[in-house]
Amino acid sequence: MHHRLLGNYQFEVRKRLNPSEAKNAMAVCENAITKYLAQYPEDQTKSKITNRFRALIRQHGISIFATALKSLITYGIVEEYPVEGAVAPRYRLKGA
Repeated sequence: MHHRLLGNYQFEVRKRLNPSEAKNAMAVCENAITKYLAQYPEDQTKSKITNRFRALIRQHGISIFATALKSLITYGIVEEYPVEGAVAPRYRLKGA
């Protein structure tokens, strides 16, 4: 629970100050996710995203990574959307 609150607070601060070189684990994960979705916008499931960042998850932990993805969704940067006939939702940058 504390990771989520801290992550949300840090995200809000970064959003307002817009630092170019964020160094904490949450910022690293958020930046990696957004860059990946910008580069590969089609058909991204949580499983594909997670598999792409195995090394990052080993370094920072799955809870930090999951909170980063959830924060990006909460603040409207990443969009989770259903695909007809698919079990898992897909993810993309909002407006992409």
